[in-house]
Amino acid sequence: MEKKILLLLPLVFFVLSTPPHAATFRVVPISDKLDWDAARAHCREHYSDLFNVRNQAQADMIAPYKGWIGMRWRSDHWRLSRKDEEAVFNKFKSGEPASDGYCAESHDKTEWHSNLCSETDSFMCEDRLNLAQEEKTWEKALQHCRELQDGGSSAYDLASLPGQHQTVLDRMKLGGLSASCEMWVGLRFLAGEWLWMDGTRARSPNLPECPDQQQHCGAVGYDSRGWKTLNCSETRNFICNIRE
Repeated sequence: MEKKILLLLPLVFFVLSTPPHAATFRVVPISDKLDWDAARAHCREHYSDLFNVRNQAQADMIAPYKGWIGMRWRSDHWRLSRKDEEAVFNKFKSGEPASDGYCAESHDKTEWHSNLCSETDSFMCEDRLNLAQEEKTWEKALQHCRELQDGGSSAYDLASLPGQHQTVLDRMKLGGLSASCEMWVGLRFLAGEWLWMDGTRARSPNLPECPDQQQHCGAVGYDSRGWKTLNCSETRNFICNIRE
């Protein structure tokens, strides 16, 4: 596991009169049949997590699909897979089992079922990678991401994406972005090294050990085989993600 260090960014923040920005996310149905733990691991590796349902609007998002969702019974409560927080919303059919070892499945548009977590089923991931198609400087992009709200307890940041370069390119193509597009990510040269916003040291042959004085911020682009370095004062689209 890579060592993480505390980041102290010399950023200036302003009190804004505008409301916080709303985060967007989507359902990714996966047809492969896995047990609940394996499904969660797959979602966390390739997206954000199993889909966590907190309200009726989010329940409506998964209504067309069937399979595991991000909820399991543990410590006398149904809990969401993200942060193990207690679930305050559910649509379980009356009489469904609720005990350790059971997880939640969505199997029709109106009701959920509980099943042994060791059983295999298709599943639904949530993708919370937000691709902002507006141009900002790196620091303004960071500020924008940290103001995002999704109706839950999640906090956002400029995306820390070690080892996920190809995943980001795939999402850019899926989002219909221009092939010439470059997007800020949460990568910055600080105290003599390249760091992600989550504190992880960046490891990439594309990142110079001694970048030019102004080339201290990281981005991703269609034409790059790795992360790019740009002047932080330039304006680009940017990518936000959940801060763990």
